[in-house]
Amino acid sequence: MADTWAIKGAWFKNCNCDPGCPCDFNQAPTHGQCEGIIAMRVDEGHFGDVPLDGLKFAGAAWWPGRIDEGNGHIAPIVDESATEEQRQALLTILSGQAGGTLFEIFSAVCPHVREPTFAPIDFEFDIGSRSGHLTVGDAPTDSSTQVRIARRRPRWRRRSRSRWAESSTTSTS
Repeated sequence: MADTWAIKGAWFKNCNCDPGCPCDFNQAPTHGQCEGIIAMRVDEGHFGDVPLDGLKFAGAAWWPGRIDEGNGHIAPIVDESATEEQRQALLTILSGQAGGTLFEIFSAVCPHVREPTFAPIDFEFDIGSRSGHLTVGDAPTDSSTQVRIARRRPRWRRRSRSRWAESSTTSTS
């Protein structure tokens, strides 16, 4: 095991629950079971001396009920462009064997791990628009956008040549 590791980059998480995923708060999934996908684009990273910059990984997961009750299944997916050494490094991190709270939790609640898949991963993420797009090999794609909430926002209109007045309207942007 490497003495040190770190990964930094864009993170993607999407599931079949209603927005605000109740599973994140130890509640029952919206539809009885949880089905989701996670992915990350590693902008900067290493596992010991193994560089991980530019690599991507994903995981397709399923739980029969609440995530915190465990018994989940996960299929790890690693970018096919990774070398054998990089693949092993990412799989060790993902398994929780190298530490890291998030991955240790996933390994505890997902005891059923499938053989890893190595495939091309197309990962786009725009923090400004809060949107992401994920394609793994020939599998169906997954996209995510921010939930827009209707709110009252001032709308400015001109009343006269010298004054501006504020009126309210409902906006969904």
